[in-house]
Amino acid sequence: MYFNLIQLIVIITFFNCTLLSVKKKKNLLLLWIMIICFATELLSFLLLLSHHKINLLYSIIFIVHNGIWLLILIQKIISQKNIILFFSLYLLLCIFNLAFIEGLKNVNFNIFIFGSLIYLTLFIYFCYKKLKIEDLTFFQSNDFLLICIPLLFFSGLSLLFSFKSNSLNNILIFNKINLYKFLIYFVNIIYYSLINVYIHYERKNINLNNA
Repeated sequence: MYFNLIQLIVIITFFNCTLLSVKKKKNLLLLWIMIICFATELLSFLLLLSHHKINLLYSIIFIVHNGIWLLILIQKIISQKNIILFFSLYLLLCIFNLAFIEGLKNVNFNIFIFGSLIYLTLFIYFCYKKLKIEDLTFFQSNDFLLICIPLLFFSGLSLLFSFKSNSLNNILIFNKINLYKFLIYFVNIIYYSLINVYIHYERKNINLNNA
């Protein structure tokens, strides 16, 4: 009825992620991301099944989901004290948008776009710093793969959400698949596939270290 391919991929990825060792903070944060994704799909399925709106749910998820990805990246760049300051400002802006700009009844696309732009900017800055000190091995590591995971997800959906045009989103790509549905499926499949690739290599590295 409301069950789709993305929800199936989320379930598989969630259970795969539970096999990760959470002794590393980055893996624990990734697990929290997958818990949020799994809970979102479950709650949205139940809400739609009972004919309730999911707008507020997605607005809150945008704040938390993007926030955790920002934490994964930003802890590599600034001190703990500055992280607290950064996230205080991030939450204040998100809450302001939720309360006074887009409101509680609408999906807060601005929150998603805002978080995505910050992530992409910090990603470019961090990679520039690594290139400047010629730390080329980092770009071959699983850590680099981890911070690359949401790039297409953030940029693709931000582009989609920024237009807010029904006529554009409803352009048919092929058969009954419109532009909106195509992009949603495309970025999500890539996003969760990369998470599974990261999990595979992370578990492989752990097994090698334990051998």
